[in-house]
Amino acid sequence: DFYNNYPAFENLWFSKAVGRGIIAFVQKFFPVKGNVLDYGIGKGHFASYLLEDNSINLYACDFSQETVNNINKMFSN
Repeated sequence: DFYNNYPAFENLWFSKAVGRGIIAFVQKFFPVKGNVLDYGIGKGHFASYLLEDNSINLYACDFSQETVNNINKMFSN
């Protein structure tokens, strides 16, 4: 949870830096739609990119209860 709460690391998150690129790469081979699991959601960067597409039903989990609570607040609407 230290890294989740330390703002200096915000721009170093892999999913924030290359998340959209990963989605674009995968979509070259098959459509990303339907049910998707984000295992180890972390700060939710990758999840937020996935949710830009309305054809995705996102499920997420993380080992950290603090992270789960933060993500639930972030995506509660």
